[in-house]
Amino acid sequence: MAIMELDLDRLRAVRVIGRGAMGTVFLVTSRCSGATATDPQSSLPPLFALKVVEKHSPSAKPDSDRRARWELNLLSRLSSAGGDGQRRQSHPFLPSLLGSVETPELLAWAVPFCSGGDLHALRHSLSPDAAFSPTAIRFYLSELVAALAHLHSLRIAYRDLKPENVLLQSSGHITLTDFDLSRHLSASASPPPRPQLPLTRCRLKTGHAVATDDNSPGSSPSALPAPTPRPTTTASTSKRLGPPGSPP
Repeated sequence: MAIMELDLDRLRAVRVIGRGAMGTVFLVTSRCSGATATDPQSSLPPLFALKVVEKHSPSAKPDSDRRARWELNLLSRLSSAGGDGQRRQSHPFLPSLLGSVETPELLAWAVPFCSGGDLHALRHSLSPDAAFSPTAIRFYLSELVAALAHLHSLRIAYRDLKPENVLLQSSGHITLTDFDLSRHLSASASPPPRPQLPLTRCRLKTGHAVATDDNSPGSSPSALPAPTPRPTTTASTSKRLGPPGSPP
């Protein structure tokens, strides 16, 4: 199943939600007025994140284009059909690719927006000692292990693990982000041994089932602190996306 090609002229930037070594991430809405049910872009969520990598930016690193294309390829693989021709169900703790677009000036792709910010911002919003409780630590670690195990099953090594790259969905569950430093493991590489732990099945509201430790009280996000949206920055946005606050 092909990934949808986005129409930049029908997207509007709401604000900048992140900047990194490769590009800028915008919170975006789609200008869908007059769209029909057969219009692919009408299936986009009301708000989503758009990562934009400028090809000719003076501040861009020499390998930015290669890394951006690798990340886009990996996200497409996570969202593509499996060997049986059936489309894979998105992993609950990994991003799904909503669409992409390339012009002579930029390469961009859309993923779901995680409104809870990230673990780094959440940790620093706590008081008085800016530390997670043992329950929260067990919860977040269990979801991280589940996400990394799924990537390893696809022979993908995630190599940029830090609190800033662990985003929080509105439900409180995590989503890993930034895959440009990841690597594909060769077929000759031996898979890591799987730990033999007593596991139970924890069913999320999304319908996904994940393995959790029997003795872990952090099997539900309900006991965790509410995600705090990370502070937004005021910055100019891409002309093709339209300035923040412009009419749809």
